[in-house]
Amino acid sequence: MRSVTKEGKKISVLYISKLKPTSHILRFPFSENIATISPSSKMILMIIILVAVLLIVVPEPNESGKVSLCIHNCAQCKRTFGPFFEGQRCAEWCIRIQGATLPDCSELDSIADFITKLE
Repeated sequence: MRSVTKEGKKISVLYISKLKPTSHILRFPFSENIATISPSSKMILMIIILVAVLLIVVPEPNESGKVSLCIHNCAQCKRTFGPFFEGQRCAEWCIRIQGATLPDCSELDSIADFITKLE
């Protein structure tokens, strides 16, 4: 360790192998020149930040995804119950309610309206 005087201050500098002595470890090259960024560069930076925030915050519309999942569940129930399940009526119901609730083949309460008796 060696002491060096810089700008009237005594600074201790540690030599590691053949590296030059320095009074600081981390120095950001832009920290002193941040005020010299042009207004157009600042505007571009703000636009990039705004777009990034909007992409993260704004959810993508998924109403059609809910309807698709609902219709898919109707098809699964039709494959499970065969002629005892009214799949067409179930799919029309999904479209009418926009997939707000989903039919579950293992929950008879959710599909009771679409089960029929064969005679």
